[in-house]
Amino acid sequence: SVAQAKVVELEKSTAKELDENIGTLEVDWVNNFRHESNIGNWSADVMREFGQTDIAFLNSGTLRNNLHAGDITVRDIWEIFPFNNHFATFHVNGKRLRDMIAWQAAGKGEFMQISGIRYKYNSAKPFGEQVLSIEVDGKPVDESRMYSIITNNYVGGHLNDFFGIPEKEIELTALQKIDHDLFVEAIRKQKRVSSYVEGRILDVAKR
Repeated sequence: SVAQAKVVELEKSTAKELDENIGTLEVDWVNNFRHESNIGNWSADVMREFGQTDIAFLNSGTLRNNLHAGDITVRDIWEIFPFNNHFATFHVNGKRLRDMIAWQAAGKGEFMQISGIRYKYNSAKPFGEQVLSIEVDGKPVDESRMYSIITNNYVGGHLNDFFGIPEKEIELTALQKIDHDLFVEAIRKQKRVSSYVEGRILDVAKR
């Protein structure tokens, strides 16, 4: 039938687009649901640059696949980011940012991959005493300063789960960009991609 022929034709054209080689991955990308990962660092950096924010937070559970070094196709990126999430930005002061990191350090919310921020903590200590230091852009957090943050709409809709923030207290600005589209564009631009675990998040109890 005409309809069936159309479906076959569509599948072929989509397959061709999905299998397009968009760049080269120089080191294996390996996700980690409980620690900083190189794929998490790369993704969060791309988000932060796109949003022009101080900080990016990306939930590790959004990253659904690892990827071996070699050619990167559109399909690879769609398989890593299959949820069609878009991005959102919001602002918090330094005091609230400290509370968010305390929540993360205690393992109360799904582990976040980060950009623009670094923190050290001691998981052996009780809640509220775990965070040892937090830096944004290389400087200690200023409690009175406002910080801009980018994340995806899923995290933005569940700030209480991820960071212990009442959602009604935060105003989100939606950015109309699908996550896998942004990451495909970033790879096309960078052409050769390498990223590493670099100690953005350190648990001194596990050294």
